[in-house]
Amino acid sequence: MLRLAMREDLPYIQQLAEQVFSQFGDYRRILTQFFHSPAVKTFLWDVAGKAAGLAMVERIWNPKTKSYYVDLLAIAVEPSWQDRGVGGQLLSAVIEWVRQQGSTHMFLSVAETNAGAQRFFRRYGFLRVAENDGYYPAGQQAHLMAKELD
Repeated sequence: MLRLAMREDLPYIQQLAEQVFSQFGDYRRILTQFFHSPAVKTFLWDVAGKAAGLAMVERIWNPKTKSYYVDLLAIAVEPSWQDRGVGGQLLSAVIEWVRQQGSTHMFLSVAETNAGAQRFFRRYGFLRVAENDGYYPAGQQAHLMAKELD
């Protein structure tokens, strides 16, 4: 079940960031900054009343198209819940929330070295549209991926 994260969820968010994003940089600090940003919505995916994953999105106005798009800043699944469908359920729920907000496009960045995540996002209709050298704090190149929302 998708729910908005609350202030008391921050330690969980920080711990999960350290578990799954450490190879890309100091994501404990980065996700903490995202969490405190008024422009960012942080969601948790609960299974049996306990958090199993998180997603962070920022809704951004594009004056050229006069529409909103969303940047998926982070998505992570608790290691014990990986490969059990939680990531897909979480991403699908976030995409539905984005649609309900009236956004027309969704973007995300994924490390060039993270082939599994690239496959995962392609399964949900994201296409690679650009490259970004040195995007991650640890210096990895990123693939920018996009999905047009119906």
